[in-house]
Amino acid sequence: MDYSNKHIYIMSGTHWDREWYRPFQGFRYKLVKIITQVIETLEQHPEFPVFTMDGQTVVLEDYLAIRPEMRERLTKLIQDGRILIGPWYCMPDEQIISGESIVKNLLRGQEVCHEFGVEPWKYGYICDIFGHASQTPQIFNGFGIDKALMGRGLNDGKNPPHFVWRSPNGSECLTFKVPDWMLYGDFTCRVILMLDGCSTEEEKDEMIRKAVEEEFRRTNSDTLLLMDALDHMPIHLELLDCCERIRRMFPGIRIEIGNAIDMAKEVEAQRESLPVETGSLLHTTITDNPAQRLISFCGSSRYDVKQDNDRCETLIDKWLAPFMLYTRLHGGVMYEGFLKKANEYLLKNHPHDSICGCSIDEVHQDMHYRCRQIKALTCEALTDMKHQMDSKVETDPDSQEIIIRVYNPLPFARKEAVTVEIPFPAEYPHKFSDNPHLFEMVNAFRIRDRQGNDLPYNLSEIRTNTQTHWYEEKYRRGDLYTVSFMAELPAMGCESYEVYFPKKESVATRYRSGLATGFQTAENEYLKLKINDNGTFCLTDKETGRVNDGLLYYVDDGEIGDGWNHVKPVDDRLCVSKGSPCRVEILDDGPVCCTFGVTTQFQIPKKMEYQKGVARGYHRSEETEVLEITSRISLKSGSRYVEVETEVNNLSCDHRLRMVFPTGFQSDSYLVSQPFGMAEFAVGRDASTDDYNEPDEYENINRGVVAKRDGTGEGLAVISAGGLHEAAAFPDGSLAVTMFRGFFKTVYTNGQLDGQLPGKLTFHFAVMPLRKEDSFGALQRVQDVLAAGIEASFVQNAKPELPAAESLLSITGDDSICYSTFAPSADGNAMVLRLYNPEPRKAQGKVTVCFPLERVVKARLDEVPVEEMEHSANEFSLCLGESEIATYLIYQKKN
Repeated sequence: MDYSNKHIYIMSGTHWDREWYRPFQGFRYKLVKIITQVIETLEQHPEFPVFTMDGQTVVLEDYLAIRPEMRERLTKLIQDGRILIGPWYCMPDEQIISGESIVKNLLRGQEVCHEFGVEPWKYGYICDIFGHASQTPQIFNGFGIDKALMGRGLNDGKNPPHFVWRSPNGSECLTFKVPDWMLYGDFTCRVILMLDGCSTEEEKDEMIRKAVEEEFRRTNSDTLLLMDALDHMPIHLELLDCCERIRRMFPGIRIEIGNAIDMAKEVEAQRESLPVETGSLLHTTITDNPAQRLISFCGSSRYDVKQDNDRCETLIDKWLAPFMLYTRLHGGVMYEGFLKKANEYLLKNHPHDSICGCSIDEVHQDMHYRCRQIKALTCEALTDMKHQMDSKVETDPDSQEIIIRVYNPLPFARKEAVTVEIPFPAEYPHKFSDNPHLFEMVNAFRIRDRQGNDLPYNLSEIRTNTQTHWYEEKYRRGDLYTVSFMAELPAMGCESYEVYFPKKESVATRYRSGLATGFQTAENEYLKLKINDNGTFCLTDKETGRVNDGLLYYVDDGEIGDGWNHVKPVDDRLCVSKGSPCRVEILDDGPVCCTFGVTTQFQIPKKMEYQKGVARGYHRSEETEVLEITSRISLKSGSRYVEVETEVNNLSCDHRLRMVFPTGFQSDSYLVSQPFGMAEFAVGRDASTDDYNEPDEYENINRGVVAKRDGTGEGLAVISAGGLHEAAAFPDGSLAVTMFRGFFKTVYTNGQLDGQLPGKLTFHFAVMPLRKEDSFGALQRVQDVLAAGIEASFVQNAKPELPAAESLLSITGDDSICYSTFAPSADGNAMVLRLYNPEPRKAQGKVTVCFPLERVVKARLDEVPVEEMEHSANEFSLCLGESEIATYLIYQKKN
């Protein structure tokens, strides 16, 4: 082969797992030694040109927290271009976390780079992420990145290393796929770590020759990248000698230790001849090398961690960030440092080995700690915000009335049943009883809207003589009444309702009518719900006449895998709940909501058994345990979906639990949500991969929305409020959503308990019949409603005049326009509104704000301005392209 036109780059670097088979502090102890050695080596050897810090910047903070005296030396090497940093803060997972979290990760990485006086490495370095989401090229383009390097998701046997990766909106990255064999550490393992074992110079030459020739056989370019960037590796001066040997063995070849992005720039000349890969990259591995495995079952491991993360993402992006702006615009005070601290905790939970649930127990315990800090911080901020807003409501010490203030964090008006706990003073004077002997006294009250209409309500629960928290240090004893009523909520704002006693009417204020039409049936404007004797339920769409029956039963099978993989034993038993004893109850019924309780006593094997030397291998035990599953299945007035809250009391080990929804819809594909978009997956599995080392599976990771349609466009969706990230579609039309996997194995340990998820686990989701006009964006809005919920506050002794309704920001138009966040900009001078359109068509709408506009600028994701937008005094129009992620910088006109 003629090598005169060939160019080899060797990438010197390290891949740093911040926490994984050691807790964070264990890895940091090693990190401090490694970075110190890198600094000293580069200073002492100016002939060694550049070292790559894994595309991450959080490691620099981790290092300098221990060795602050090294900042100047580290900074000089970074500014001289000898240590490459960014674009990430930490290397996250692409499929489980939200799109907004991915953007914040890159924004924080950019911010850290600027603190060191440099621009981020403009390279999409995703060397060790377990599969790639379809919108990743568009996200990278939003940060000025059009070249990337990836591991996993494609195969050498089917794909060349250089290709163009295209998002659904047409955004592209020229991408390099690392070798299947040891990925980003291929040259490390083939050569660097083997040099000491060579007894002669000839053996070293031959080993290097084979490595180079192997990569030339693999490549579809004249430019080669050899990678010495394995996990937790120090800098290797041996690369200098390797370069000299390669020059000698391959006359005319150009070789250097260099920047991988320079390699990509050279390949750019061949772009037109390169293959194009579109959307998600989720191919399982053909080879027997475990380093290349896609690891597609991470969506179902450590459900508790994923549920915690989803809740924290919602708290920050849908509550804390926008209501910080809301408070400021109303003359209140909220410090931006709290938002930054919450985001710091959040991002540190997103390294792929952390959020994917494949680390040791100590790592995931630390993640729960960070989530607790986010929840506590957000709770305090929202309590303060509500107090600042409530303090403006006029009160009268002689008044007995209470005002309910209901906050909607989403930029869409909502009309729906809301549930609040009204705190009544213990001395509330107006009471009645349905029994003349006064067995249960009930407060007499009505709820009125600003038009003077009395709103029927469900009274679901009364807790007497209980502690109620008002604000700051204000606690009182009183009675808590749980009520549900239909509320009309302005977009991203607050509406008020009056709780009063109707003095001129009967003392009793009861609502007898309900949505229940029988002991096991209920009906609202859109749906008929029937609870079956076996615990499943049936939904009838009253408009289309479509019936979905047998919904929500459970299947449980054995698990001998770990955080990465679901592995079923050969000797397995799959249990189905439909034959289990169950109890059906009406827990609540009224004019606003009907809730059925279904308790299933699901008997399953207690654990996995295995004894060495015994003829029988892994098998599920003959001893059984009752898996008690309790669901609250609610049909609410005005709702097109059924809402389900499920609690599982998990007393068994080594098993996987799934819930199944027979749709009856025969189709070849189904839809799932991904960060900033959706993906379409094939129903079933690809049997042609059975001889792969890692065959295709039924299950795929998602962001919590799963939908299946038939040829008419009608169908069924299962929409999770959080935590549920794995689903499958089977050829019989069923959707199966994995609830959790309980496993004992954790990496490099003899086993740990937490992965079994013992105790009570809670799940919150909706089941929605689909009509052909329902967009995927509309389903995403349902998920946002489920996840965000509402916040309520209460003003006692209020004057009867309700304060004006308030709306910070409203979006109207196509329901395919989805909302990501509304937050302060990175420079603090503007407000950032981020939206996206998951549909393969344009979406139009309008944004209206409550303040005068100075400017509106459409920007990249990194907040670099792109185009000035036309606007009126307080609104501007939107037009999102197909599958587009859109960012707007909104500037308020100052007085």
